[in-house]
Amino acid sequence: MFIWLVGLAACTQQDAMPRPDVPSTPTTTLPPTDGPLPEDCDVGVVDVTVEETPAFLQRRVTVTLDGQAPVWLACTPDDDPDEHVIAESEGPAEEHVLGVHGLYADTTWTCEAAPLCKGAVAKPFTIELGPAAGTLPDYSVTGTPSGVWTLFNVQELGAQFVMVVDPLGRARWVYNLGGTYLIDVDVSWTGEVMHMGGGWGLFDESASHRGFVQQVDRFGDTVLWRDTPDFGLGYNHHSEPLADGEILSLTTSRDTLADAEWYGVAVERWDPVTESVTWSWSSQQLVDAGIEGPYSGSPWHANALEMVTDSAGEGLWISLYAGQAIWRIDRSSGERTHVFGADGTFTLVDPSGSPLPRAEWPFAQHDPDFVDNRVLVYDNGTGRPGGDSSRIAEYELDLDTHEATLLWSWTEEGWYTPIVGDVDYLPSGNVLIAKGVFRFLTPFASDRSAIIELDPETSDVKWRLEFDGAWASIFRAHRYDGCDLFASAKHCPAVQARYLTLTGG
Repeated sequence: MFIWLVGLAACTQQDAMPRPDVPSTPTTTLPPTDGPLPEDCDVGVVDVTVEETPAFLQRRVTVTLDGQAPVWLACTPDDDPDEHVIAESEGPAEEHVLGVHGLYADTTWTCEAAPLCKGAVAKPFTIELGPAAGTLPDYSVTGTPSGVWTLFNVQELGAQFVMVVDPLGRARWVYNLGGTYLIDVDVSWTGEVMHMGGGWGLFDESASHRGFVQQVDRFGDTVLWRDTPDFGLGYNHHSEPLADGEILSLTTSRDTLADAEWYGVAVERWDPVTESVTWSWSSQQLVDAGIEGPYSGSPWHANALEMVTDSAGEGLWISLYAGQAIWRIDRSSGERTHVFGADGTFTLVDPSGSPLPRAEWPFAQHDPDFVDNRVLVYDNGTGRPGGDSSRIAEYELDLDTHEATLLWSWTEEGWYTPIVGDVDYLPSGNVLIAKGVFRFLTPFASDRSAIIELDPETSDVKWRLEFDGAWASIFRAHRYDGCDLFASAKHCPAVQARYLTLTGG
């Protein structure tokens, strides 16, 4: 009998291979100006007002001057003198509205605002932050992460929040999604806005909604909202902003063949500027070609997308939970070129080239991450030969020979999360795991949701955020660099240098 669980925090017998290069996220939130302060100006601060915003912990600050000048402000928490968040205006005016972002709760932030010029007198003010908003789930944090900001969405007992936490696990950005949507809300930071999409993962056409796509700014103010796709039935599981500003979403289709009808796979690429669909695809194309069907119900249940450019050209990988496979679609022709899975088009070997048993394939996987010719898979393991069990696994894919090599895998004793979950490559070479538990649909699950940073070379867990409550459910998680999201002097050297320039430190 093949033994899957080989002990707590253990790799299987395959050794970890050299890591692919993973680009860091771009720096987008550094102060808009640099260099020395302008010469003296005869302008002072008349008034400072602070307003709450839809995103708890963020504050909108209005600074009024008695003349025309640009302004800056800085805030420092009373319990951490090394932490500072700063903001600057874009140009001269008598009244400026600035955002103070990346604060944390249960402390007083001592702030100052001043005209952006030498010799200006700063006006002090404070921002009092009490306990975290609403009923945020309890969790504990251990270890030291290789990055700084961790983004995830969490649902517990009917309330769902989008959160960003720092290395200590302190919430630095919180947005309340309410209790309307299912856990399958995909969340990511674009460099300008928080992008959220999904919420219709059960394909219930009698539901009061069919998911959504929403973008909010750092304040939590909505800048884009859609509750109906132009192509497909509704938003579910996956929606992401692309580098060109367009939005790629899973939207589900209704496929037909003769008298049979079932829920298929639909993909919409949508341009928010022109408000038009720029590319679309559905599994009906495979049905029309005589490759798939007929079926009933939801035979595939797609849960993730990833656009790639690889040796086979411009492609799109689609992860299928019920279909137990990952399809590669050629974006030019719409044809299916590869099927990665136990019953697909690849053979499976270990690094020495020896064939591997069926149990080494991923089963009911979620949100694979592709870099170059490698794929990192959150392998839920539902239906695995020998018994259900979950793990993380990385494979190398040869698209020409259709050979897949299992490079390494990792699990924890007793780990089985039958649905949801996520794993991402990190620039450090580590991987970030969202160990998702959705007890609403799997009440028998004994695991707790957790976010784990793993070093696959050593099997060491470098950082772990684990939720206390059995009903805390997470879907996916992402990690961002210290200079992303917030202008924090403690976590971004460029912000620290600018803080010293502004304050004369």
